[in-house]
Amino acid sequence: MFPEQLGDVSLDAFVAAVNKVTTGLIRTEADELSYSIHVLIRYEIEKMLIEEDLDVNKLPEIWGDKYEEYLGIRPENAAEGALQDIHWSQAPSAISPPMPWEAPSERRFTFT
Repeated sequence: MFPEQLGDVSLDAFVAAVNKVTTGLIRTEADELSYSIHVLIRYEIEKMLIEEDLDVNKLPEIWGDKYEEYLGIRPENAAEGALQDIHWSQAPSAISPPMPWEAPSERRFTFT
């Protein structure tokens, strides 16, 4: 397939290129490996908000701490952290985001 464009590319190099893993702050732009970590971070923070007496004003700091712990990166500001995720402004939809292994037809939707 595409012998003119990929004729000199080995299978190993091709697979490595299309499966490149890079960390980033934006869940919807995440690679297949780190996407689940983005979901895990959100779940942990949401669980803390529900189960603990958590000061919401500390959310950007907690968000940054979790990203640094799990992905080795830290948002420089709230816009790159908790505020970049639309689900946080839609509280009922925030919990139980679609998991990467679910087919679109299996995903749960909440309408408010």
